[in-house]
Amino acid sequence: MPGGACTPMSTIDVERHRRTPRLEVTPSNSPAQAEDATSVEGRLLDTRIYGQGSRRILLLGAIHGDEPGSHLLVRDIEAWVQRQPALLEGLQLVVASPVNPDGLAAGTRRNARGVDLNRNFPSRNFTPSAVRGHEPLCEPEARFVHRLLIEHNPALVISVHQPRRSVNWDGPAEDLARAMAERCGYVAEATVGYSTPGSLGSYHGIDRKQAIITLELPRHPAAGKSFFDETQTAIEYAFDWVRNYGQRSEVPAAASR
Repeated sequence: MPGGACTPMSTIDVERHRRTPRLEVTPSNSPAQAEDATSVEGRLLDTRIYGQGSRRILLLGAIHGDEPGSHLLVRDIEAWVQRQPALLEGLQLVVASPVNPDGLAAGTRRNARGVDLNRNFPSRNFTPSAVRGHEPLCEPEARFVHRLLIEHNPALVISVHQPRRSVNWDGPAEDLARAMAERCGYVAEATVGYSTPGSLGSYHGIDRKQAIITLELPRHPAAGKSFFDETQTAIEYAFDWVRNYGQRSEVPAAASR
């Protein structure tokens, strides 16, 4: 999709979900993460951590600021695991959302310098441009996500986006993506139909050969449902997948159940 200013795609009231500088709720069971970063405009990029297990999942939302539904879903998942901590038995959930708080506040895909953060990662297919940035990780928000990947070494990354209503995979996560798509009624797709140089999927999934799922929400949830209602069983399956199969080097194709 083209970058630049646009109206947020969801009609859900997102004002209460825009964070300047911090989310209104700090989880009581989530110790503050060291070296929190800030966005171009100085908004806090913070990390919330749930669970004490050794197998980690990194959950990201609102890397594109005009996809507010992604942040809504991440917040609902956070509330869910706080209500039901047994969901994270053996797991640790590392959460960062919004990744692009400046864009979320402005309703723009790109960050405050006009860079698409999901094109600013150090993938082999990165090429410099005004949209992708003059070099990989030149944007503080992309550096923040990259640091989370290196420090937490997740067994699975789930990056939530809008509006394709699909489960997309890069690297070794096809069977997981298809199983998640089956559970939430979304389309499983290997490609979004256009090249994505510098994307997180290109870097972490294809180049690093690690499991990453791009969960693409629709513009609006089905009538009478929330984004969480639509995707809960798929997210729970992803938790089980990581719990059952361990760290990335041990993760086989997802078994059906």
